Amino acid sequence: MINKSKLSFQGRFQTILFRSAFSAFGVLLAGCGIGFLKRSEFGVDPFQVFAAGISQISPLPFWATYTVLGVTLLLFAAVFDRHYIGIGTVITFLLQGHVIDGVRSALYLLLPDISLAQRLVLFAIGFLLLCFATAVYYCADQGVSTYDAIALIITYSWKKGCFRINRILTDLCCVIFGCLLLLPKVHFAGFIQSCGIGTLVLAFGMGPVVDLLQRLLSQS
Repeated sequence: MINKSKLSFQGRFQTILFRSAFSAFGVLLAGCGIGFLKRSEFGVDPFQVFAAGISQISPLPFWATYTVLGVTLLLFAAVFDRHYIGIGTVITFLLQGHVIDGVRSALYLLLPDISLAQRLVLFAIGFLLLCFATAVYYCADQGVSTYDAIALIITYSWKKGCFRINRILTDLCCVIFGCLLLLPKVHFAGFIQSCGIGTLVLAFGMGPVVDLLQRLLSQS
């Protein structure tokens, strides 16, 4: 006689395993996308701008400031909806930074002298990778990065507005506050590398694109 509870447990375990692998793939792919964005030098994603700005007024080194920000957002997610904390969150903390640095370093070796056309291509690749990867680990539903959880909690837990608008608003807040903190502290070239035209494209474009890709992936 077939043990239905055993089959059910095996099915759930396989589903969780698949979703966890899917989530890990999305998180690491997002790291690749951010690496491409950093090498394009058109500006980084909004949260990176905010973190860079906070680091200018923090007595701690950047890595420690970034960790404190991550832990703060982790506590926010834990208080308001711990559903968004999972394996994807852990992988983001432990591995994504290494992936970003590795991809950026590899691109500097491959393209030491970069043209404007090459920068545009790298930015386009980074933008698409980051949007697709974000949609992937949203759909995996095994935890998201602590920053990504903010727009999701506002939309689905607090029932306020739609995701694409909330994502644009949170991104714009990061860009505005980050730029205000960076502008008096860094030279112009460094400011443009952190907060350039690419940052605005990400702030206004990432929410709608991720929302579209997430709905397409959910249907499939």
